[in-house]
Amino acid sequence: MAADVLLDETDPPPFRVVGARGRSPFILTCDHAGRALPKRLGDLGVEPSELTRHIAWDIGAAGLSRALSKRLDAVLIEQTYSRLVIDVNRPPGSPDSIVTLSEHTAIPGNVGLGVEAAQRREL
Repeated sequence: MAADVLLDETDPPPFRVVGARGRSPFILTCDHAGRALPKRLGDLGVEPSELTRHIAWDIGAAGLSRALSKRLDAVLIEQTYSRLVIDVNRPPGSPDSIVTLSEHTAIPGNVGLGVEAAQRREL
């Protein structure tokens, strides 16, 4: 695997499409739907129990979005990875797009990232 690539073939894709054949004129998106971490990042130095909390994802957001997608017969695009990898609600390169502290929980794997490491997460 190239050093400039964050995900490998065993990692899930960065997003999932639900209801791809939906007939609604609406397209729904759900950021923070998942809590996956790329294998290359390990556990970011965070205890597994912390990765089930709100710091890693929006609990219930995916379920609600899927229910809306079904009810509206709309396409849904869900983010697969944890917001601890990168917060897609922030502009690329924004200082708060990769947090080192979330709700009083340190994220050691995000401390001291160089520009290139941070940019790999934006792709």
